[in-house]
Amino acid sequence: MKRLAWLLSVALLTCCATASKIGTAESTEAVENHVYALPADTVLTTTENVLVKNGFRVDRQGNQLGTDWRPEASGSLAGYRVVVDPIDADHCTVHVEMVAATGLGSGGGGRGGDSALDPELYNTLNEPPPGLVAMPRGRDDAFEWALLRALDPKAAKAIAAGEQREGTGGTDGGTPTPLASGAGTPLPGAAAATSASSCGPAVPGADALSNGRRLVLLAAVPGTKEIPAFVAQLACQAATPGVPTVVALPLLRADQDWVDTYLSSAGKPADRTAFLHGARSFAPGSTAGSTAVLDLLDKLRTLRDAGLPLGVVAFDEPATTPSREKARASGIEQLRRADLESLFVVVVGQESARTKLRPGEAPDQAPLGWYLARWGLAPVALALHTPGGQHWACGSATQCGPAPVTAPAPGPGQPIPSLVVSSSPDAEGFQGSYAVGPLTASPPPTL
Repeated sequence: MKRLAWLLSVALLTCCATASKIGTAESTEAVENHVYALPADTVLTTTENVLVKNGFRVDRQGNQLGTDWRPEASGSLAGYRVVVDPIDADHCTVHVEMVAATGLGSGGGGRGGDSALDPELYNTLNEPPPGLVAMPRGRDDAFEWALLRALDPKAAKAIAAGEQREGTGGTDGGTPTPLASGAGTPLPGAAAATSASSCGPAVPGADALSNGRRLVLLAAVPGTKEIPAFVAQLACQAATPGVPTVVALPLLRADQDWVDTYLSSAGKPADRTAFLHGARSFAPGSTAGSTAVLDLLDKLRTLRDAGLPLGVVAFDEPATTPSREKARASGIEQLRRADLESLFVVVVGQESARTKLRPGEAPDQAPLGWYLARWGLAPVALALHTPGGQHWACGSATQCGPAPVTAPAPGPGQPIPSLVVSSSPDAEGFQGSYAVGPLTASPPPTL
């Protein structure tokens, strides 16, 4: 805590110069809407310590902080007001406002030169001193930027790097953060060894997601050939120009070591056999570990060996896990917050991809996508469009086979494959769709 307070104190002292380098409305909005993966009390205590360290007297009322009033050259008084809004026990947002107190019509601040104002009576949370009127000056972007840089430096770096990609400057440099744990390390040479032609048909509309390093949720049907093939195309297309890309698959998180080992192998029959024997996601009765998913891993392995910055993470939890959707979302959140400079493509079930609750749906029934949106990770959920077809489904480990798939069909003239992102999400939180052809069932791989 003392370390955080010191860092924020240093940042606060220089924040005015720094804030001017946050040059876009999108960056300012990102700072103002940032969700901290910290308890509200931690943020309040750290911020209070910093204000005190910078000479302010601070009063705390619930989740608000108010400072004493300080005289300005104009004769007015000024101070800070901080509001920390808890989202849940582990997440919160922060609103920092500069407040002025001035004597309207008096040509000055009245008691602006009085430095002995009683902080218990006169601070920014209470009524201003007699004869003065409080005038909010709006959010203090400089303070909030300093707070973000101190409490969540990876998020601050990602915002600054985003500005650099847009050609608007930035502060902390644009070097991408390393791939998430389990994502592997790309070989030297990056994208130069692979051309876009090796990725298959280009996916129209995908560049905006990769350039923005977005967190993408693909609403998928397990046990098909076409959806893993689409994921391979999308990942290859994104990574070819050198954009770090992470593919998150609904394989058991406990299988991550097996995934890493297989991706680092030569993909020989013995490697394949060892992987299928060890990875529980490919056990009988599992539709997540299909032949097409194994083909996807092979494709990504080959592309990585060619130098593309690609990683694969497994995020699924056993079906018996309490609050499973929240647990899966928490796993993705940890990976994402550790690596904000990669495009994340998360393959997840159609119900889990929703980022909004349905009418009457309780938060404890919420889908994975809702948690990620609530925690400030801004996922782009894409619905599946397909003419239909079949997928491999299992009623039990011994009762498996092709089953029909029903989903919205691509629009007239919509190419396959393609990806469309809209300006705002629909009623279920989907902000677009991706289109593939008729679906074909993909059974588990054979040893």
